[in-house]
Amino acid sequence: NDVTKYGQYISKSNNILSHNNIIRNFAVNHGIEAADCNNTIITNNEISSGYAAGIMVKSHSSYDMETIRNILVQDNHVHHLGYGINNDLGGIQVLMETNGLIINHNHFHDIWAESYAGHGIYLGTGTAGAVCTNNLVHDTTTSTFKIDHGMETTLENNIWAFGGGSLLFWSTNKKEYHEFNIHHNIFLVTENKLMGGGGWNDEPIDITSEI
Repeated sequence: NDVTKYGQYISKSNNILSHNNIIRNFAVNHGIEAADCNNTIITNNEISSGYAAGIMVKSHSSYDMETIRNILVQDNHVHHLGYGINNDLGGIQVLMETNGLIINHNHFHDIWAESYAGHGIYLGTGTAGAVCTNNLVHDTTTSTFKIDHGMETTLENNIWAFGGGSLLFWSTNKKEYHEFNIHHNIFLVTENKLMGGGGWNDEPIDITSEI
């Protein structure tokens, strides 16, 4: 509680379990960051009242489906972030992560950016093989789900609701990659859009969708 930077920082480490923590009031960096890690489990944490991403997972290997890092982010409650002061954050934010990331059964909500990029699940540039299942994501400034550009992303059995601009935001279509597998999600849209960003309109697109 009340830390200047990270609640937890895990870097270039293997076989780490981060379980049953309460992390609140982090100012500059993230609640939990796991960078270039293998076999990492982040479960049953409550992360709130911070000004950056609740959970950051990243590596430095764009579009890498060959390396399997085995990162599990599950049963976390991440909420009330950003407070309309910072930009470019998510309940979970992922950057250039390789294959083997599972984001399952988390609750992300009340993520408020100052003017742009306040997302629930936020997959950044070059993320490969992320599997997002059984999550509840709602009440975000910009979108409940955002991907910049990646490959082989699975969205299945999630509930997406009340994204400020759109529910699903896709920035850029990288035409050489299969981008999405979207199956059996629930979308709740009231005033805004289901889909935002330029990726959906940039033909041809390579997605499999069964909403």
